[in-house]
Amino acid sequence: MTIEPITDTNINAVWDLYQRSVAECDQLPLEWFRYKVLGDPDYSPVTCLVAIESGRPIAFMDAVLRTWEEGPTGWLKAWATDPDHRGRGLATELLSRAESEFRAQGASAVKAGQAKPHYYTPGIDPQAYTPGIAFLLRCGFRNTGFSYNMDVPLDRTFLTPEHIRRMTDQNITARRVEKSEKDRAVAWVKDAEWGYSWQYQAGAAIDADPPAAFIAEKDGEIVGFAVYDAVRPGWFGPTGTVEIMRGTGIGSVLFLMCLDDMRDKGYPVCQICAVGPLYFYAKVGNALVSRTFWHMTKTL
Repeated sequence: MTIEPITDTNINAVWDLYQRSVAECDQLPLEWFRYKVLGDPDYSPVTCLVAIESGRPIAFMDAVLRTWEEGPTGWLKAWATDPDHRGRGLATELLSRAESEFRAQGASAVKAGQAKPHYYTPGIDPQAYTPGIAFLLRCGFRNTGFSYNMDVPLDRTFLTPEHIRRMTDQNITARRVEKSEKDRAVAWVKDAEWGYSWQYQAGAAIDADPPAAFIAEKDGEIVGFAVYDAVRPGWFGPTGTVEIMRGTGIGSVLFLMCLDDMRDKGYPVCQICAVGPLYFYAKVGNALVSRTFWHMTKTL
């Protein structure tokens, strides 16, 4: 057995192991998995590792060091061991190698799950991955919080003439972002002080074809935005409205525009990622809580 970096050479085989290991709701197209691993701005061949035996992957760990928000912090984004090779300590060995690198680079902690901005899920789903939670607890991690997703079935039209009239009466326009506006839109998210994670995800959504991003404008100025397909296919968020314009219905209209667009794209359900305002989504979209994720942390 050898342990090697995850690279273009073996990414397809690693993806196959990922697909066979995760719950159906977490499976990803190959291009998305490649984007999650090799397209991560903090990808490192030292911590993104795969164990190879007899020419095929038997375990992998996608781990990165983030420094932009909390200081140097290690993150476990995803990992899996082939069922026929569990019990051999492969995941423990991969974690040990990643932790050694994190310590060498000054990290004081390693976290699992919500490795913003380029994560698979906003934490670890304890129902879908009970053995994974047990592994983390055994390795010294503890539960330090949680987040949750909400679902909206895309079985109807969401935006109504009344929504549009309300925007028109306030001289507000809402529309899809053009690719040529990416720099302007991302700069606005930055200026609004929503953080690097939202800037990154807004840019990723605008890169889609067509852009999976919508903005609201008043007097030529952006006052709100909403995106989907920024974290994974069929997931909504982030979204935000400038404080002075809250209560005008901008957030609702942008959310509903995204829902209609997702329906037109063929998604059966919109999954709202790492929800903040539960009441808003329950009221505007009849959304229901669908999944809960634990945040796991280990002090190094």
